[in-house]
Amino acid sequence: MANEQIARQVEMAKVRNQMYRLLTPEQQAVLNEKHQQRMEQLRDVTQWQKSSSLKLLSSSNSRSQ
Repeated sequence: MANEQIARQVEMAKVRNQMYRLLTPEQQAVLNEKHQQRMEQLRDVTQWQKSSSLKLLSSSNSRSQ
């Protein structure tokens, strides 16, 4: 079961790579830029969640003391 899932993921990655290679260099650049922006947004959200969790823990700890 797990091997089937891995094989399916590998096949999908191969297809995505083939599709990417069909793009023009300009299209690849646009796609790469949009990917970078999404990754930065995810990093920002992750940082925000971590800091919110820490603030919440900190405030609940100070209340319980």
